[in-house]
Amino acid sequence: KQRPADREVIATAAERADDEMFSSGIVACGDISNNDVSFAAKVRSRIRYHTFIEVFGADPLVADTRMSEAAALSAAAAAAGLDFSLTPHAVYSVSEPLFSLILKQITSGSLVSYHFLESDDERRMAADHLEKALRLAGICSQLILVHNTVISRDEARTLAAAGNTWFCLCPSSNMHITGTLPDAALLSEVTDHIVTGTDSLASTGRLNILGELRLLHEAAPLMPLHEIVRWGTINGARALRMMESLGSIEPGKKPGILLVEDADLVSLRLTARSRVRRLL
Repeated sequence: KQRPADREVIATAAERADDEMFSSGIVACGDISNNDVSFAAKVRSRIRYHTFIEVFGADPLVADTRMSEAAALSAAAAAAGLDFSLTPHAVYSVSEPLFSLILKQITSGSLVSYHFLESDDERRMAADHLEKALRLAGICSQLILVHNTVISRDEARTLAAAGNTWFCLCPSSNMHITGTLPDAALLSEVTDHIVTGTDSLASTGRLNILGELRLLHEAAPLMPLHEIVRWGTINGARALRMMESLGSIEPGKKPGILLVEDADLVSLRLTARSRVRRLL
């Protein structure tokens, strides 16, 4: 039996990951939290965070307990001054009673993250992915669907029609877990609401958005580079509702200015040598 990692060890790792993300050019992050260990790092961070208080529990008998735990964690996030919202983990990991309780906590101002169609196994585990995603989209401000590795064109089109749905792609995580990449070209034909993420250090070696963009561009070489770049810049700000200060260079904003070095400026492609240097 594995012993839980020491809180101090986890907190130190969170500080290190935060520094790595800032050094790689990240200025904002939507982060899943199941406990409060990372809260202190977020308070001190130079990165702007939105914390998703994630709720999960496939056993209907633990629904009330899980909601009580989420309420306590939400109170801790509020006390720390963090921007946060309650969010369900995924279709297959949340029981019907728990899903109903979560829905009661989501309002028209809520920002929701939802792990969605990461694998064929996930699709077989539950048949109501589309229905539940649409229910969430119908009551929240923004719904960020994470992974979308095996999403179909019809599913993507239906969800995109909701208008407030974003498709977050985490290619290095997908390669590590399933060996399958999301069909970025398909999604781009259906919607411009695409953003890039990393999932977490549990499923990828580095929290580096430029590396994720390069993987997506390699998988969809006909995509224009400027569109790929939008997925890691302005679209992220739009999805996280941070457009008032981030995402684009405009008067009154402080998005950070980054230089991408060693890109192929003839073919307009990112290369294995491409790196980000922070200018501001």
